[in-house]
Amino acid sequence: MVKPLFTFGLLLSLLLGWAFVSWANPTILIFPQKVHSGDAFIVIVKGLGGFPDARLEEVFVGKKEGKKEISLKGRGTKKSLLIGVPLDARELILRVKGGNGAQIAGVRIRLLPRRVPVSRLRLPSRYLKPPERLLKRIDRERRMLRSILFRSSAFWYPKGSPVMPLKRYRKTTPFGAKRVINGVSVSPHSGVDMAAPSGTPVRAVFKGRVAFAGNLYYTGNTVVLDHGRGFYTLYAHLSSFSVRKGEVVGKGSCLGKVGSTGRATGPHLHFGIYVGGVKVDPLSIFKIPHSLWDVARW
Repeated sequence: MVKPLFTFGLLLSLLLGWAFVSWANPTILIFPQKVHSGDAFIVIVKGLGGFPDARLEEVFVGKKEGKKEISLKGRGTKKSLLIGVPLDARELILRVKGGNGAQIAGVRIRLLPRRVPVSRLRLPSRYLKPPERLLKRIDRERRMLRSILFRSSAFWYPKGSPVMPLKRYRKTTPFGAKRVINGVSVSPHSGVDMAAPSGTPVRAVFKGRVAFAGNLYYTGNTVVLDHGRGFYTLYAHLSSFSVRKGEVVGKGSCLGKVGSTGRATGPHLHFGIYVGGVKVDPLSIFKIPHSLWDVARW
């Protein structure tokens, strides 16, 4: 839910079907209008012609408060950005600041709560408490993935609508589910688990560059695609993969096949999405209007 500061701005947002508020030019637009904690969504900033050095500041309010800034420099008077909201955020404040740091536009978004189930699993004890000899490997893999997922490439590949990574599947564990493994509470689920027969082809959601393709302790055979500007998709527990690092693959291309490698109880795809290093609900990107994915033209 978006809370504008002026009645006039609220009236226009209702008439046009957009959620926005502006203290002056520029104007901030949000799609879709309803945003849950843990969602990805599109922000469009219009009217930047007189503000060549403008920046967008994101402030997440929740158990922990976070803040980051994104440059809006470039050609044109309109910029479009994909934003990821942390799972534990309750409110998001977006501010456009001029070159002197003064605020020139802003919007406050009251995030809708995400209702998630509790997922209880029984797994071999080595996946809950790994042997000491494997701890260095696990830490190395964690740091390697983090270094990838926090990068922001200059290109932007997504165009049109995304495709589901599996043509047919059964959703078993949703994003954000509270997990209890062998009776011990662990971190919330960072993606969506899609059950499908072993060997089912796994497809690229959008065109992307392969940022990683290899075997990891927890996620088994894993592929990570870089779609540009900090937007990544992750495909895990594959029985095999058919791409290599650095390769550019098209939307819908086969990346590998469903399996149960790593910490898995049966054949399924763990599908994850990261935006600016933030884990988001992978299914939320399918709520974004297809015409807004062509961010590069702005």
